[in-house]
Amino acid sequence: MNLVWQHMGWAWVDKREYDKLPLVDYVFPWISHICFSLIPTVAMCMAGEPVVNLIKEKLPMDGIPMKTLFTVGALLPCVGIAILLKQIVRNVLDFIPYLFGFTLAASMGINLVASTVVAGLFAILIFKLKMLELRKPAAASQSSAADNGWDDDEEDI
Repeated sequence: MNLVWQHMGWAWVDKREYDKLPLVDYVFPWISHICFSLIPTVAMCMAGEPVVNLIKEKLPMDGIPMKTLFTVGALLPCVGIAILLKQIVRNVLDFIPYLFGFTLAASMGINLVASTVVAGLFAILIFKLKMLELRKPAAASQSSAADNGWDDDEEDI
């Protein structure tokens, strides 16, 4: 349903009706959320356990609808990881803090906040190393200029 709102927003952009765009971001998604999440949830809570059991019987866990929901739900973390990778990774070295944090979280059982702190330390180290690399060529060019100066002076004599 949210895609319908987005298409409306793009149509308004094409017509240069920018004053209507906040509706797409702030108002219309609430309509979708109320229709598809709030109302069914409130209805099931008001109806009680018998209705929930009836839904579970009519939509068995081995059925196609539930398998589809579980499959799509299992793919959502992959989408989140892909979005993070697209924002963070610029070169191969950027994978190190990113993957190290997830490896820590998975293998050692620590939460993602603690692994983010460790990955942040790696990011600081990589940043400092890159800054040192940027300073080296400047220092090397100064020393080579000094060497060239001595060579030029010796040739002049």
